[in-house]
Amino acid sequence: MLESVHSFFSVSLVNHHKFVDTQRKLGLQPSERVQLSNTRACQLRSLNAVLDNFPGIIECLSTINTPMAVGLKAKLALLSVTACLHRYLQKETIDLSQTVTYKDAVIDSLKEKCSDATAADLHTRTKALCEANQIAVPEPSSGQRRKTKQMDGFVV
Repeated sequence: MLESVHSFFSVSLVNHHKFVDTQRKLGLQPSERVQLSNTRACQLRSLNAVLDNFPGIIECLSTINTPMAVGLKAKLALLSVTACLHRYLQKETIDLSQTVTYKDAVIDSLKEKCSDATAADLHTRTKALCEANQIAVPEPSSGQRRKTKQMDGFVV
């Protein structure tokens, strides 16, 4: 995901300029995203660069209406849930009870995102996006799921 964010803003000069303009508009310190590497230090620098620029990245992705931008924004929404815990765990001294509190908050937030209401909202937004772009949306069948007959007669 971090590599995708880096590529999205560095491959396209238009997207890069939009990101720089968004940083300036939000009053963020202009900085570049760090390309991902296999070393832990570079991975941490890349993650911290995304976290430091998170408001600018989300704002910029919101103004770019491409499938790639929409997908990245959705993936980064999950990163925003865990960002506080990540930053806390990077401190030199941490309190175990506070860590458990942060962990529980992250778990609760993720469970909330896995609700039927969230799924219905996502389905509605996806359907509207498909209709706006003339993409056929198959309706789910209301009947029971059909059992595949490939393994009939075999004991598994």
